[in-house]
Amino acid sequence: MKKQKTRSEIDNKFKWDLATIFKDEDEFETSINEVLKLCDAVISFKGKIMTDSNTLYEFYKAYEDMDRLLG
Repeated sequence: MKKQKTRSEIDNKFKWDLATIFKDEDEFETSINEVLKLCDAVISFKGKIMTDSNTLYEFYKAYEDMDRLLG
């Protein structure tokens, strides 16, 4: 079996440059925490969407926000 390379052994051209997306690690962590909160919000709508049009709107809003951050 071939040994898997560590990140430091991989040429930079094959690594993601997250600096183009996040200015620092704190900004990345903030985004991850926001996504986790939105995931919880989306999950909390289970069984409630069909009962109220406002709830459906709130669900889609939370889902779109989560999708935007993940994208």
